[in-house]
Amino acid sequence: MALEYKSTKFEVKDINRGDRSAVIAFASYNNIDRSKDILRKGAFTKTWAENKSDIRFFLNHNPDLVPGKPTDFFEDDNHAYMKAYLGTHTLGEDTLKMM
Repeated sequence: MALEYKSTKFEVKDINRGDRSAVIAFASYNNIDRSKDILRKGAFTKTWAENKSDIRFFLNHNPDLVPGKPTDFFEDDNHAYMKAYLGTHTLGEDTLKMM
């Protein structure tokens, strides 16, 4: 199996403006990252099962920018996904509009 070098872009898979939710692909599987690590399907299973309530949603990995909160996590063969509720505060509104 040949592996590709690539980065994961912020990818919105689904958005529901009515309930202010979005499904976001936040990780890609089976690719070599900048650190030469390969993320495989199942990498987040234990964390999701044991610490789901502690996982946060930061914009651009900045802990000062919290547009909303995760409500669910799941994966397919290629990506890990988060479903998030986007708040009604300014950053939540702006993030929803950008999506």
